[in-house]
Amino acid sequence: MKEKGISKKQMEAESGVSVDTLQRIMSPDNPDKDSPTVKTIEHICRVLGIEIWELFYVGDKSLVGLQAELTALREERDMLLVDNAAMKIRAETLRDEVDRLKDEMLDTFRFVRNEITKK
Repeated sequence: MKEKGISKKQMEAESGVSVDTLQRIMSPDNPDKDSPTVKTIEHICRVLGIEIWELFYVGDKSLVGLQAELTALREERDMLLVDNAAMKIRAETLRDEVDRLKDEMLDTFRFVRNEITKK
């Protein structure tokens, strides 16, 4: 609306969407922000002279593109969490193997020492 130089009152008059509804839709600080109906969006777009899809672009990125990027990042995070769990299991297995080898080495050392002291 700002870009097109259209006031809320003018939008109300031309779209049939009340100023109160526009305020609830547009206010970023409003926890009770309304989710407008498709019909309301169509009326607003008609007055703005734009297509509905144009509302979903921010700069050079679409909300669909941002959603896809977010989904890809979540999938990557989930894969890393699985990898992390697998690495923890592998680390525990290696710790157990090291402990087993240490015990075996100590047993061998004790055996050799006992054999030497017998002679």
